[in-house]
Amino acid sequence: MTSENFIGIRKALAHIIKVTEWEGHVYLVGGCVRDEIMGQKIHDIDIAVDLPNGGIRFVMWLEKHNLTAKGRKPILFARFGTAKVRLRMYPKEEIDCVQTRKERYVYEDIPNPGKYFGSIKEDALCRDLTINTLFRNVSTDVLLDPTGKGLSDIENHIIRTPNHPDISLRDNAMHILRCIRFAVKYDWRISDELLECMKRNVDIVGTATAHRMTNELLAILSLKGKKRALGLISKVGAMKFVEPYFALLQKQNRKTKEQKEKEKEKSHSAMVSKEKKKRRKRNRKTLKSKVKKDRNLTI
Repeated sequence: MTSENFIGIRKALAHIIKVTEWEGHVYLVGGCVRDEIMGQKIHDIDIAVDLPNGGIRFVMWLEKHNLTAKGRKPILFARFGTAKVRLRMYPKEEIDCVQTRKERYVYEDIPNPGKYFGSIKEDALCRDLTINTLFRNVSTDVLLDPTGKGLSDIENHIIRTPNHPDISLRDNAMHILRCIRFAVKYDWRISDELLECMKRNVDIVGTATAHRMTNELLAILSLKGKKRALGLISKVGAMKFVEPYFALLQKQNRKTKEQKEKEKEKSHSAMVSKEKKKRRKRNRKTLKSKVKKDRNLTI
């Protein structure tokens, strides 16, 4: 996404919610704010609404007022209190919306996501890294750093968690690998406290689903500093959990490579066939022209 589109969406949202119940309650949050501050390309837009069930209610309000993209109905995940939407003015950009929360959703027990509603500070403490806890108020454009660590950690190139590492790491099976991915991606330092806690809580990595594990490893292996990433995975003791997936990923890569080769061969064959047809057509034209010329000479 271009920075122009990101700024345009922010301004459009500010205009849309002016003098409504949403004014002052809608925030850009997480990676998009981090990337904007760091001057990097923005990939996704996440919005947090500090009102009960705010994510879904806000998206439903946008749809009711005909502000969503034509032919692109918003996707609601009522069980989790989240929603995906595209604005009418920016139909190519998908926006994720959620309420601010005070604790991790327990997937087996989410009859009412509203019970997880929390303040901006509580929401920030639930996030994976301090650099992803920055909020920008859409209405005022004011930047909030609820933990008081996000901006300084970006400035000092430090990877650490907003809550105590033991709490943050146990919150999500992927947090340890995500810490490693961000450290390698930006070539930053993992705080000493976090690194020790990663070693102590490494068993949580073994509880990750195959889908999430493969996606995270693919992201890590695509980095320029993947050797450092593998070194850190080994250092914290997570290699025994991720190693079984390497063979699977290699198999997938081989299949992808073979598929690309087949497509390339098919494309080449089609191009050769097309060229042959063109050549035959040119030869026929040349022959007709020659026959016509010979007739004229005979006459």
